[in-house]
Amino acid sequence: SVIPGLGGYLDTRVVVRLDRDDVHETGRRRGRDPEWNEQRILPYGGQEILELVVVHYGTVCAPRHVGAGRIVLTDKKPFDGELELTCKDKPAGTLTVKLGWQWVSRTLGLPLC
Repeated sequence: SVIPGLGGYLDTRVVVRLDRDDVHETGRRRGRDPEWNEQRILPYGGQEILELVVVHYGTVCAPRHVGAGRIVLTDKKPFDGELELTCKDKPAGTLTVKLGWQWVSRTLGLPLC
């Protein structure tokens, strides 16, 4: 992940949302180029949007929204690449994301995409 625009020390985590519901939150990572490298199986019930929200936790102020990116789920296609983040309609960096579908893997006997 690359998150420009914040000077100095970063203490960030990613909140994962399906539609508007929080379904997972990563551990905190420190630095200018944090790396989470987490794999999760999320419960899917027909939601339309997967949203990844990067949040900065400072020592003095409340958590700050750094950027968010969305993946449309309605076509159920795998995603493997850079997800563009925005904050207040401005570019806010990228997250490297790999998204697959477990039901395809289980049904066809293939590895997760």
